Amino acid sequence: MRVATFQGERNLTDLVDRLFEIKGPKAKETAKEAQAALLEANPHLHDLKKVPEGAVILVPDVTGAAPVETLSSLQSGAEELADGVRRALVAVRTALTAAASAQAAEMRDTLEFLKSKEVKALIKADPAVQTRLTRVASESTARLKEAEALKAVHQQAAADLQKDLADMLGQLTR
Repeated sequence: MRVATFQGERNLTDLVDRLFEIKGPKAKETAKEAQAALLEANPHLHDLKKVPEGAVILVPDVTGAAPVETLSSLQSGAEELADGVRRALVAVRTALTAAASAQAAEMRDTLEFLKSKEVKALIKADPAVQTRLTRVASESTARLKEAEALKAVHQQAAADLQKDLADMLGQLTR
């Protein structure tokens, strides 16, 4: 079985025309068989309006319908899929790192603010505020440590996912 990617065809006839070369006196019947085989192998193709471009399509063997040479083999299809997943992992890793960095920066700013002249003046004016600000400082310090630890966890998880992806691709392309 081969794989291809969906390119936005509007109907199954167009998809079959792109994926198969069908000639001869029984071309209409063979095309219908190809459509049925595609739908059986790819239930998500029942409503092409809901299929995103680039979606993977399994292309079954159909007697009398030659696969078009531009189809990807399972290996190159797996490689294309892996490349897409790698790009998504980089984007997720970047977003998670940015979020953890922003949280850490916010906590550092809070801790710096708590050391400011304005806050010290407020404490002198109202000693009861010191208890609340001590709690805020403690919570901010804890959240800063959590954000930094979370960033390290994200980095390790992304590295593990990339390794697992490489292992999976290796098994698919044997």
